[in-house]
Amino acid sequence: MRIMNAEKSETAEDLQPGHNLSDEELAKRHTSRQQLRKQSGLVDLSALVEKRKAELRKQQQEGG
Repeated sequence: MRIMNAEKSETAEDLQPGHNLSDEELAKRHTSRQQLRKQSGLVDLSALVEKRKAELRKQQQEGG
């Protein structure tokens, strides 16, 4: 019963690499949160969407 009534302690942000590092700590490591996500295999979906949009625009301009 206690398990079922327990509060959720982790959020999606808590699960991101480097979430607990301050900007200063990241700078000392010469890295960024985005680089940590990339190194851990996580993908930035917005970047993929923009890349695909650019590919589609290029295809349309070429008549394809």
